[in-house]
Amino acid sequence: VSDLQSFTWQDDKSVYFDLMLLPELQVHANNLTEALHHYQQMRILFQPLSLSIEKVAKKGPSWEIVLDNAMTLVFDHQAIEQKAQLFVKVYPSLAAKRMSIARLDFRYHHGFAISWYDEPDYLLESLSESGYSML
Repeated sequence: VSDLQSFTWQDDKSVYFDLMLLPELQVHANNLTEALHHYQQMRILFQPLSLSIEKVAKKGPSWEIVLDNAMTLVFDHQAIEQKAQLFVKVYPSLAAKRMSIARLDFRYHHGFAISWYDEPDYLLESLSESGYSML
């Protein structure tokens, strides 16, 4: 018995996955093929960033992808690959700032939201100087 399992997509192409290397999948059986498709696409996109996918979860209409750096990416059901490409484009500049990003939410039409584990000091200082505070 091989450790490799074949999955067939709608275009009749078979893709082979090593089941020992797959991330945790929290999806209903009806969404398994779609989850594996998103995983395969994002795995390729994230390789140049040296990021691996630890978990793929379907939560309502949203997809959550947890990376090996504990960052969670949230996507809606539309244009997931395009929004993943946006992440690939912005991640190097975010990583360079050494921010402790907990979550990037790409469910917005024209951008994304960032949640931090700890608010960056420079952001708190900037808001404070402007007369604003974070709640």
